[in-house]
Amino acid sequence: MDIAVTDIDQTITDCLVDASFVEGLIIADSALHEQLLSKEHLVETVDKLGLNRRGVVTARRVARCADGLSESGGESKARALMIERGWQTPELQVELFDPVEPGRPYRVDYLWRVGDRLIIGEFDGFVKSEKAAEEGKLAKTQFDERQRESRLSLLDNCKIVRLCWDDLRDPTKFDRKLKVAGVPRAC
Repeated sequence: MDIAVTDIDQTITDCLVDASFVEGLIIADSALHEQLLSKEHLVETVDKLGLNRRGVVTARRVARCADGLSESGGESKARALMIERGWQTPELQVELFDPVEPGRPYRVDYLWRVGDRLIIGEFDGFVKSEKAAEEGKLAKTQFDERQRESRLSLLDNCKIVRLCWDDLRDPTKFDRKLKVAGVPRAC
């Protein structure tokens, strides 16, 4: 029995023209992260295959904002909300060096450079903790995460803001956290 399927270009375009900006960015980031296509190809494909389709304006915006450095749907959704709600788009997956052990890098989910200050954003999706609990290593994982955050907080002029799924469901709380952390608004 033959089953008709569409190629990746058509499938992603169909998904993006039917999706909201937030849903679309999760899909597009994932496709880029999994290296199913390049960002340039995604933009070209949506322009070509989305032509004259309802939803193409949003799909084009998604393609322009997509970034394969997002490592989870939660990270992508948080960034989509930042963009939609007028916050400056952060750098993604930036390595910062431990000030106590300078050769040791820590990769952060989001980074904003505001003058001489650094604002680090971390998305907590519970997956790491759940996996550690299954493996009987929860206490060690939590300890390591506290040490990592403690070291990062020792960087000069650094502030850390943690985001979680509950924040994504409450736009007022989400905005308040970013504002208190000092994340700038987009120009």
